[in-house]
Amino acid sequence: MQIDRQITKLLLMGLLVLGGAAPTLAASIGEPDSTASVPPGDTAKAVAPTKAKIVMKKLLPPIESVLKRPSVPPLPKKILQNVTVGGYFRAHGYNRKLRDAFPVIPSNEFASAPPYVLGVGDVYRDPPLMLLTVGARPNSRTYVGMDFSYGSFFTGDIDSPRPLALNLGINLTGSIRTEHGKFGVQAGGINWTRLSDLTLGAPEIRRYSLYERSPWDGNIHSTDRAQGYFDNGAVAQDNRFGQQAFKGIIFDGSELPQDFSFRVLYGKTAVNGNLTDSLPNYAYGGTLRKNFGKNEISYNTINYVNFIDSLGKEQAGINIHTLAYNWKWKGIQFYGEMGMGRQFASDSARDDWGEAIVFKIKTPKKLTYLPFELGLFQISPDFRNFFGAFQSSGTSLEAATAQVAPSGIANGTAASFGGSIADVGQLTNNRRGFYLNTEWEIGDFKINVGNMVATEMEIQGNRMAFGHKLNALPLSRLVTFSNNVGPYGRWTSFFRGYFEEIAITDVDTLTGMPTQRNTFNMLQAQLMQRFTIRQRPLYVFYIGSFGSAQSDFSAIPIFSDEAYLRAHYHEFDAFYELNSWLTPVLTLGLERIRGNENTNRGDNVDGILGSLENDPLNQTSTLMGFGLDMILSNSTGLFIRHRRFTQSGDSFIQDDIQGHETTVELKIFF
Repeated sequence: MQIDRQITKLLLMGLLVLGGAAPTLAASIGEPDSTASVPPGDTAKAVAPTKAKIVMKKLLPPIESVLKRPSVPPLPKKILQNVTVGGYFRAHGYNRKLRDAFPVIPSNEFASAPPYVLGVGDVYRDPPLMLLTVGARPNSRTYVGMDFSYGSFFTGDIDSPRPLALNLGINLTGSIRTEHGKFGVQAGGINWTRLSDLTLGAPEIRRYSLYERSPWDGNIHSTDRAQGYFDNGAVAQDNRFGQQAFKGIIFDGSELPQDFSFRVLYGKTAVNGNLTDSLPNYAYGGTLRKNFGKNEISYNTINYVNFIDSLGKEQAGINIHTLAYNWKWKGIQFYGEMGMGRQFASDSARDDWGEAIVFKIKTPKKLTYLPFELGLFQISPDFRNFFGAFQSSGTSLEAATAQVAPSGIANGTAASFGGSIADVGQLTNNRRGFYLNTEWEIGDFKINVGNMVATEMEIQGNRMAFGHKLNALPLSRLVTFSNNVGPYGRWTSFFRGYFEEIAITDVDTLTGMPTQRNTFNMLQAQLMQRFTIRQRPLYVFYIGSFGSAQSDFSAIPIFSDEAYLRAHYHEFDAFYELNSWLTPVLTLGLERIRGNENTNRGDNVDGILGSLENDPLNQTSTLMGFGLDMILSNSTGLFIRHRRFTQSGDSFIQDDIQGHETTVELKIFF
């Protein structure tokens, strides 16, 4: 009835307007109109409304209110003022030319990486071509955010990906302050977070080349990045750096009585977020922290659970529990974390708990003349984790009868690696050892040196892994996230990198295992020099890394054939700010990997792989690159990189790669 009455009013209004009665109507049913209802010269008298006009006034609302009434109620201005929209456009193209096709599977001539590629994207599809972020803050305690990506492949539909999709999902963040403390929740999409080094964290990367740009780098000159590296020993990164991706619910509490705080996680990490698996799997964990002023102690845990049978009865997973502390005393920083962890499976008779112990001490320059960082560690082979700040071998969420982990899982390295020569400070399970870092400076010249020694706790195999530094990114694009590929089946590729393996032949004839535990050494030195030319900065960096693996203990790397494996890397970078918008960059590199007589042989003499007539591994890689950074505006940057690379082995004759690659990146923020 009410609807019919409103329709009748609107129809009558329309007829009156079309009939030219609008002025009279306005005068009779709205506010008095001095020109229409009062004769000229007589402002004291008003024309009395007729009976028809009185009826019309009852039927119709004032015309002004009808004409001004919006069809959709306006949003409160406060909400509109707290909505933010931003994002970026990133066009990344690359051109690769190899002298020969790269054999991915030697037995299949059609399974080879093509020698010529002209493509859009960086192969790893991170980040997308365009990202649009939308956030709303209805009040000071609540935030809702989402991001839309154009050209996203992370939709679960590999064959026909949707061009427009949510990138990290819809995130809801809320907080409330009470008399007992401050509480907050993050839920929905992917959040970047951490708990501790041994539970959920990322390794600290101290020495690395700045030539290559990361997908998440902003529009800044390489000289600006070099300045931060020179002054602080690190490059500014986005909020993902040093943290891990987690999807689910994160519940935080802080400012609690007695200076307690906590964080609780429940959801999924990348390892149990399989889009094609219908079986339930999840991760949960958290931290409980007690502060003593600027010092703290904490309890931390992370747990992965995966159901491995269709009935949901058989489980496999990982449990980790640790205690950590971070303490300062007279300028000396003490950090430690210790705990127990296990990998379990319902069909496994072995689910032993293993220990992990990490201690770090940092002294200031004013106390010890030179600043020092000393680290001591022991991580059991049974202490395994996908997303801790250490490399983890033998990590899997499968049944115990299928201990094969997917590549690219553990901190950007493959979880199924053998014993590897790691950088100083990069910890690995199944090892105990120590490392020492120090640095000093003279004017605009700085040098830092680090040395690490680690020994195996158990003999678990006869294979050793060595990574590549110079050409890791372009050669990892040949075949991504794959195990046991390449001309000799010893390549394993992971996110923006790859490593290879060799086998020790000095083994027990019955067990096929080495007779002694191996020791791994790494010595690294970084030299940094800043010049000023025409009032513009020039930065020159050099990193030398010298590693070895051998059966006998040694405090420094072995440079002779007594070592099973030797890996030497030389990286040289230069950055010069030519003017306010143009920065040329240069890189050079040399990499030498050698095995001794007690490692597997190649096929360079008699053509028979592994024959004793052939020589052990003797591999050389080179790099020469040039680039330009062009800052076109505050929000737009164009970055060009060109490199020529080689990798060849004198003993493994098919290990022969030569080529060049050019990348062009246009990034626009809005």
